[in-house]
Amino acid sequence: MCRFGHDRPEHQRAGDAVSFGREQHGQTGCGQNPERLVDRQLYAGPLQATYFATKAFVSSFSQAIAEELKGTGVTVTAREPGGVATEFFGKADLTGTTLGADNASPASPASPASPDAVAKIGYDAMLVGKLTVINDPKLRFALGWIMPYMPRKMKLKMVRDMQEK
Repeated sequence: MCRFGHDRPEHQRAGDAVSFGREQHGQTGCGQNPERLVDRQLYAGPLQATYFATKAFVSSFSQAIAEELKGTGVTVTAREPGGVATEFFGKADLTGTTLGADNASPASPASPASPDAVAKIGYDAMLVGKLTVINDPKLRFALGWIMPYMPRKMKLKMVRDMQEK
């Protein structure tokens, strides 16, 4: 079995991913593809509608491609982390919001995961063939067991309130 990950734009289509795996390893039908998503992939996001919609598309696309590639030796794993210690929250003007507060600094009580930790969790999940992986246990519980049962309007208000200053 051979493995690879891609994050280069020229390898973002499934056919390219398969070709890349073949080129890299001199084999046919081998490789793995860890896509990175964030926790907002399945919910509408007032104030960041394009961002949330993009993540929903990537989640759906990754899972569909994973099914289409079944039996080829290529797997697709969507990494869906919570906060990651990057400059994203500052650049997205989310500092000073409830959503940004937990991600403001690595020293905060609910500090975000390091990029290395998120990459390792995603890589490990990819190696065992998981379709998706959420590194934050609290987020995984909320997304899997609480939010699906909330009324849609309540979710929209909650997400908006988390992003407003």
